[in-house]
Amino acid sequence: MRGSVDRIVRFVVFGRDFRGSGAVWAGVLGLALCAGLGYGQPGPAESIGAHNTVRGWVDSWSVDEGVESVEGLGCAAVTLRLEGRVIGRGRALAQDGDPLVLAARGAIARARATVRAGRDTEPTAEEWGALAKGLTVSLELGGRAVPISDADLASPYLGMSVGRDALVVRLGDRGAVMTPDGFVSSGIDPARAAYALATELGNDGGLALASIGELLERGFTFARSEMVWVAQPGTGKGAVFLDRGGRVIETSEVSLASVRVMGEGLVSYLGAQRWAGVEALGIVGTRDVVTGKCEPEIAPVYEQALAALALSRWGAVRDDPRAIGIARDILSELARVEPGEVAPWLGVADAAACVIAVDEFRALGEATSGPMDQLWARSVERVERAHDPVKGYEPDVVGGMRGLVAWALVRANDPGKEDAVRRVYRELDRGMLVGQMPFLGFAELELAGNGSEVGAREALRAMRDRVWEHQIVRADLEDSGDRDLLGAIVFTTKRDVMPTSDVVRPAAFLCAMLGDPRLSGMRMEDGLSTEFVRISDLMRFVRQLVMDDSSAFLSAAPEKCVGGVRVSLTDWRVSPAASAMVLLGCAEFERSVLSIVGRSSEERAGGGGSETP
Repeated sequence: MRGSVDRIVRFVVFGRDFRGSGAVWAGVLGLALCAGLGYGQPGPAESIGAHNTVRGWVDSWSVDEGVESVEGLGCAAVTLRLEGRVIGRGRALAQDGDPLVLAARGAIARARATVRAGRDTEPTAEEWGALAKGLTVSLELGGRAVPISDADLASPYLGMSVGRDALVVRLGDRGAVMTPDGFVSSGIDPARAAYALATELGNDGGLALASIGELLERGFTFARSEMVWVAQPGTGKGAVFLDRGGRVIETSEVSLASVRVMGEGLVSYLGAQRWAGVEALGIVGTRDVVTGKCEPEIAPVYEQALAALALSRWGAVRDDPRAIGIARDILSELARVEPGEVAPWLGVADAAACVIAVDEFRALGEATSGPMDQLWARSVERVERAHDPVKGYEPDVVGGMRGLVAWALVRANDPGKEDAVRRVYRELDRGMLVGQMPFLGFAELELAGNGSEVGAREALRAMRDRVWEHQIVRADLEDSGDRDLLGAIVFTTKRDVMPTSDVVRPAAFLCAMLGDPRLSGMRMEDGLSTEFVRISDLMRFVRQLVMDDSSAFLSAAPEKCVGGVRVSLTDWRVSPAASAMVLLGCAEFERSVLSIVGRSSEERAGGGGSETP
């Protein structure tokens, strides 16, 4: 049994996969995906070869039609970008000729037109050559198109694997296609794309208002084709295979070292979100990866405070002065209310987040200024008005805010803190506790302190079990290529619902539970391996949401987006709030792993294991 502990420790510290068949399964599925089983897409070698061919055409700004065609190619798309901005795109179907040639010719022609439109004179040969070197090439290749059934046409996403399938619309002998790169760039869903393509083919703007049934009556047909996507992640870089615009993360990559790297990337991302103006406005809001623009321009107070909290905790766990410095800057600017700004302590959720963030920062031993002390004091006043031990929570404390306010009251050492925490459990169905994470969970642990028991241990364990019941596991994906969904949590049985970054909220606390022997409820020797698989799969999906360098070509502002957490695998917006939650989870993962390693070392030194509560 002691050997089992050693294997776990080796995994979490060094990233070695102790699960045996998991790595084999992932490798086999990955090869099946690249080979395009059941769809007839080109294989890996053919795909890279085709990308090299197109890259050569782009460098010379001409297409050699004498190149041997890719066998069985049903559709293709070529997208050319300059500094993240699309300057040329071509799409083609096999019914019109060689798709690769047609798509490349169309993309190059449009890129030439775009360049010429911005100049008074024709570029020289040297200038054309320099421009070509600055372009990135995205290539998508698909095999035969599979008709979409009537039942799938009635579903929200037309039964397509969003971000992986191309949509093919035909009318008579003409056809049009929208590929994954196009979906990401435009931000539209398959249903809207269907209307757009039908409008294009029918040359009738009124078709945009027609139903799918009416389009079928007009003679339109709909099919999908699973695509192989190969792209240059940056200028001058070699092509990589992408899945929904990103690299598929394997569970075997999840380790203490890789989570640390993810955390460092999140710190860099949050640091890059500083408001560029002279005003003390903190950080910007959710950023569209493709355009680089933010909406809202300034992040809400709650999100800014959450970012400061996560940075402070990460800074404490990792002894990271950079993270602590960014946290100090955010809190200092929150404390300075600019003309026209709403005071951060007016809203109850904002005030609660500020209480926790300032207290976390103070715990570092850092000195706080007069304005930050005022932020703390006035936020505490607002939070204390939100709860009464006799009457309970005020009506405006709704949803997940209760766990947040309860945690703030614990941090403020309010006399009603115990009631504030217990009342959440009493007044909410246990099935709703996931929505209170991680705030309620952290409040519970802080109430327990160093005691031998956690008051709501059973409720928190039940919450964890509920999460695991809804986790996507390997068996769920055996008949699909959607391996980038492994580890995600989906609380609905509806079709076409993609898991989102909402998963990062319970993930942050589940990482904390992992290393707490009062909540683990299992023996070191024979239980933690199962929990590690679940946590590592969950962290794998969380890492999948993080934008990395492989997707940088998609963005007009990659330096502001890389390291941030996307809303979902198909929603290319990076959010400070979700990123902060993941950074909290990274800090708790580190704490838990080091705690487990320390306990296992003690067990080995003592000559045996022990049962945890």
